[in-house]
Amino acid sequence: MAGKIDQINAPEQLNQVINKNLGKLESYIYQVLNGFLSGFYNFLGKIFALIFSPILAFYIMNDWEKIRDAFLNLFSPRVRNELTMISRQIDNVLIEFIKGHLMVAAFVGSGIGISAALIGVKFPLLIGILSGVTNLVPYFGPILGGIPAIALAASESLRLALYMTIAIVVIQQLESNLITPKIIGDKLGLHPLVIVFALLAGGKLLGIWGMLFAVPITAVLKVIVGWSYLKLVE
Repeated sequence: MAGKIDQINAPEQLNQVINKNLGKLESYIYQVLNGFLSGFYNFLGKIFALIFSPILAFYIMNDWEKIRDAFLNLFSPRVRNELTMISRQIDNVLIEFIKGHLMVAAFVGSGIGISAALIGVKFPLLIGILSGVTNLVPYFGPILGGIPAIALAASESLRLALYMTIAIVVIQQLESNLITPKIIGDKLGLHPLVIVFALLAGGKLLGIWGMLFAVPITAVLKVIVGWSYLKLVE
């Protein structure tokens, strides 16, 4: 590119200025493009995780007993009995984890539905149900549930839309910082601070996948560590 600049019939001083800053410009353009592509690939990764995580979870849950039995058959009868007891405890933990998330979704749906009714937005029951269901979707769920509520409020007045937005933000903050750690922690026998730490650590280490599986993995590790401790003290 510098060679082409030299071919232009321009004052020597101007050519020197252009050539001097051309490398910086090329470097800047490269950094911008690299940042854009990196962000785009990261966004695609989150979309794929959002789409395929429920599908993967469905197939695992649907064939969980077959997967578990096939794994247990690899061991001797004595070891198999021990692992069977552990697997039952893990099953209970995962069931409680799902129950906890359903309770959280019910809280969010009820809170947003009641808020919509008090504010005066049309179809509060439908808004509440939609908000509760979409809250089960990681990350994008609260946004997907909030858009229809705010849109319906905005169709009546901007003031109602503002009130609805504030209500949704407050409820989502309560859910993520207080309700979810408390309910999930009680269901799994984990302190709320452990839940928060697991989510932060999972997100730091593995991004969206880490945050999705951090809490159930922590609960499973608690079962395994507890079983190992009992074996050591026997």
